[in-house]
Amino acid sequence: MINQVPTQRILRSQIDFAYYNPRRISEGNKKRLKKSMKEFGLVQDPIWNKRRGRVVGGQQRIELMDSEAHKKDYEIDVKVVDLDDDAEFRLNVILNNAGPQSEFDYQSISDAAKDFGVDFGDLGFSSEDLVV
Repeated sequence: MINQVPTQRILRSQIDFAYYNPRRISEGNKKRLKKSMKEFGLVQDPIWNKRRGRVVGGQQRIELMDSEAHKKDYEIDVKVVDLDDDAEFRLNVILNNAGPQSEFDYQSISDAAKDFGVDFGDLGFSSEDLVV
């Protein structure tokens, strides 16, 4: 059975960024993420390792929240894990690896976007992402 990970509200000041985070985000993608977060909110809680105080998943979202915060510290809901350094690193890479997360079927996205009357840009893609 797959375990549910508990959610907890903590202060932003309790969260450190993982120095080894393998993800980078371009300015264009950051703008698309910010637009999505403004429209839908923070719909996916960041993952926080309570043992080390590091974010394991969601660093880009937290950075955007930091840029929008009107105070130095704020409360944030996180999914809480308790992992040693090795497990934390492995989870971070798995969460950021497109392979285990699945791949897009771009033709299905294209068909569904047409059905819903949605522009590709509103889905968070750039024109380079969707060459159908």
